[in-house]
Amino acid sequence: MASCLTRAGPLRMLSTYTDSTPLTVTHDSVEVISSDGKIVRLSRATASLSDAPMYPSAPCVHVAAPAQTLVDLVAVADALVSRFFTSRPTTASLSALDKLRRLSLPRRMAVLRASQLLEFRSVARMATIAISEVLRGKSCQVLQIILEAEDDLTPQERAQALAEPLFTPPTAEDEVEVDTADGLVRSDADCWGACLADLDARSLRNLKAVSRLWRARARRVLGDACSAWRANPEWSAGTWAVDWFVPRLSSDDETMRKRALLALDSLEATVELPYFVPDLMQCLHAQSRSSARALALRALSRMEPLTLELDGDALRDALEHNLEPHEIASERTRTLMTKLGMRLPTTGDPGATGAAACAAACADEADVGDVREPRLGVAARAAKKRPHRNEEPLPPDDLRRKLMRGACTQRSL
Repeated sequence: MASCLTRAGPLRMLSTYTDSTPLTVTHDSVEVISSDGKIVRLSRATASLSDAPMYPSAPCVHVAAPAQTLVDLVAVADALVSRFFTSRPTTASLSALDKLRRLSLPRRMAVLRASQLLEFRSVARMATIAISEVLRGKSCQVLQIILEAEDDLTPQERAQALAEPLFTPPTAEDEVEVDTADGLVRSDADCWGACLADLDARSLRNLKAVSRLWRARARRVLGDACSAWRANPEWSAGTWAVDWFVPRLSSDDETMRKRALLALDSLEATVELPYFVPDLMQCLHAQSRSSARALALRALSRMEPLTLELDGDALRDALEHNLEPHEIASERTRTLMTKLGMRLPTTGDPGATGAAACAAACADEADVGDVREPRLGVAARAAKKRPHRNEEPLPPDDLRRKLMRGACTQRSL
C-alpha cells in the first residue's frame, strides 16, 4: 500500500465497519486521484471501510487504479455503508451485490483488484461472490466464452482433464503457466484463487477443460491440500438431491433408508456422492443392520481415494471395529480398504474370511473327506443300497429268476 499512496501527512488508520465507532477525520470527504488523473471522492463513512491509511490531513491520495474502477468501488462501498452506518437504509438504494451484478465480468474483476489494493475487505468479499456466480454451473464451452480463454487444448486433453482424479495436483508446467499469466498483475493469482474457492466441485472440474491456464488454476485450488477449498469443500449434489436423500438416509424406517442407499448409485461418484459421506458414516455403525452397512460400503467404494481421505480416520476406524467377518470378506470392503491404504486381511489374520480364507477352508474340507462323506442324492443312495453284482444277467427262462419271482410274490401276499 505504501507504494500506491503518497506520504503527505501522518499515518492514520480508519476503522472498519466491524468497529464500534469510526474515527473522526478533519475532512468531510477523502479525495482520491486515479491512475488516469481523475479525482474520486469518498465520504468519511465509506473511507472507514478500508483498512489502509487514508491520511486525512493530506489534500488527496494517489491510487494506482483507473477512475471508472474507483467509481464502481465507491458505489459498492456506499451500498454497504447504507446498511452498517444508517439506522434505516433507504429501500430505493440497491444492495452492494446487486450493484456488482450490473457490472460486466471484467469490471467486477477490476473492482476486486482495487478493493484488495485499497484493503476494502468487505467490498472484496462482495466482488468475489459476484464473480463466482458467473462461473458457477457453466459448461466448459460457456466458460471458455465468458472468460475469453484461449482454445489451446486438444479434444483428447479436454477429455483427460475431465476424467483425471479431482484432486490432481498442479504440475511444474501448470505453475509456469499461472506465473506467466499473472506476472503483469501479481494480485490476479490471489483474486482468482479467492473466486475459485467459492465454486462447487463440478464447476472447478469444468474449468480444467477450458484452457491450459484455467486447468492450472483449477488444479491449484483442488490439488493443494492446504487450499481454502479443501478446508471447506463444496460438492455438487444439487438442491434436489439434498432434499430427497438426506431425510431418507436419516429416516427411522429401515425400508426407506435402504431405498435411499440403493438410489445413491444414480449420483456421480466424483462430485456428487461425497456430499453424503456423513450420512453413509452413520450407516457404518455397529448397531446398524448388516444390509445397510453393505449398501453404504458399496457407495463409499465408488469414490476416489483422495476424496475418501478427507474422512480417512473415521472410515478406517469404522472398517476396523464395526464390520462383521463376512463384511470384511466382501469385494467392496476390500476395494475401500485398498483406497484408504489399509492392510488387507490374510489367512493368518484372526477372523479373516476373505477369498484366501475361503480357499483354505475348502482345502481343509477336502482333507477330512474320509471322515465325513459327502451328502448323496436320492438316486445315489438307492443305488448304494442295492447289492453290487459282477456276474452276467440271468437268461429269461433261468430257474433262479423264476424262484426269485416266486419269492417276491409270496412276500407280497
